[in-house]
Amino acid sequence: MHQSSPKIHNAIYRAERSRYYCNNPLVEAMPEFLSEEEFRKCIQNDRSVPDDLFSLPSIDALDEIDRLKGVFYPLPLTYQLYEHVYTQLRRGYEFRNPMLAEHRRIMNQLSQELKQSSESESEGDSEEQTICPTILVSGEAGAGKSGSIRRTLRLFRQVIKHSSYHGQILNSLQVTWLSFDMHASESKKDFAYNFFMALDKATGLNTGKEFLKSGSTVEQTRNAIPLAVLKYNIGIIHIDEVQFALNRKKSDKNTPSFPELESFFNKLGIPLILSTTQDALNRFEKLPQESENQQSAGQTSRRLASVAHIKFRQWTLSDRYTHLFFDSYFPESFFKENAVKNREFLTALMILCAGVPDALSQLSIAFLRNWYKQSRKGSEADWMKLLNKVYESKMSIWHAPLSKLRREYKVGNWPASEWENESAVANLEETNDVNWEEVNNKHQSFRRKPRTTKHQHKAANSVERIDEGKEVIDAESIIMSFGQGECDV
Repeated sequence: MHQSSPKIHNAIYRAERSRYYCNNPLVEAMPEFLSEEEFRKCIQNDRSVPDDLFSLPSIDALDEIDRLKGVFYPLPLTYQLYEHVYTQLRRGYEFRNPMLAEHRRIMNQLSQELKQSSESESEGDSEEQTICPTILVSGEAGAGKSGSIRRTLRLFRQVIKHSSYHGQILNSLQVTWLSFDMHASESKKDFAYNFFMALDKATGLNTGKEFLKSGSTVEQTRNAIPLAVLKYNIGIIHIDEVQFALNRKKSDKNTPSFPELESFFNKLGIPLILSTTQDALNRFEKLPQESENQQSAGQTSRRLASVAHIKFRQWTLSDRYTHLFFDSYFPESFFKENAVKNREFLTALMILCAGVPDALSQLSIAFLRNWYKQSRKGSEADWMKLLNKVYESKMSIWHAPLSKLRREYKVGNWPASEWENESAVANLEETNDVNWEEVNNKHQSFRRKPRTTKHQHKAANSVERIDEGKEVIDAESIIMSFGQGECDV
């Protein structure tokens, strides 16, 4: 398969006014800091279906509906994430100025450690040298954590080529950020290989072959990463799906624990962004201390969020961005006088999806495809009934985790909006007053398929990964199967 070449930008320097960062080419090659309004304009994608949807060939119309997956409205906390990323990038580069002799001294020292394979050095000694500045991002699966992080990182040019700086030769690459996933049952060496695969993808080079040799020990592998960080001036690293390190079994010695994961980067204090599901984080915080030589879960939790802990929560009807989402998916040009864009339908949509953004997007797109086909036939369907059929047919993989979330979900109150006049809003009851038992019973009554094997996977209420934006993630722990509803798509 042909892969596009990585985009490498020539360095453009801007003068830094701060005395901590001036005359540092790695910092001065970064973009200007954005105001909140500038940030929102850069990162937001508020597309909608075109007004001429029904004049397009049907395949093109359905394609337009599918492209709504790209709609993105940054939450206020996404700007907080951007502020932390910008701050930690600058601070991380403060003592890694390639124009200074100290940088070359550290490079040579680490080169010797890599060659000598310091097996006698204990993991504990390695971990204690420096604490990584860490931004922890948590939230329910599908809350938009990974998509928000990666959209934020893309505001920074990923690879920058330096040739000269203030008249001095500077032949160097700067990889501002890397982002990669952890995987279940991943060994310490596999983790390192994933790091180098991400670095290869960013630079177009074979960095793994440069730093990792056949038969490398764990300690050599551990030293290879900071050496690559120094050579390629890596600024910040995002590790997704960290729940596999947080919730590893005591018997699983291959998968790195968080302190072991941190030891790959703490020799240089490289800033990290760690993203995980809220459920995994809750379970981790309840774990007992494993041994006298290891940190308690509480101590490690504090290190997980040494810079900040950003929590992505479920959306409610009270949130402004929820209604921006409604405007994009259900535009007035089609739904102003339609039974779809009313209180009952949109509240039901929010409840079915428990306010999880990715579930809202998936269910809305599946519904709109069926709405489009029904409308082309000239039939005015019972849209509420259609919504439920689409949910039963197309949301089986989401059903178990959403059912669990609905038990405590508060859908919120409707604000005064362009769909309702103020007097009507004043007389409305709070939409928090929902018969949750009735909602859950309705969508837990789907007919399950009979067992076909003696053993089955664990129940889906322990699901860790589903779908984060464009990242398709496995959900093999989900086993719920339901009877299919009668809908077209």
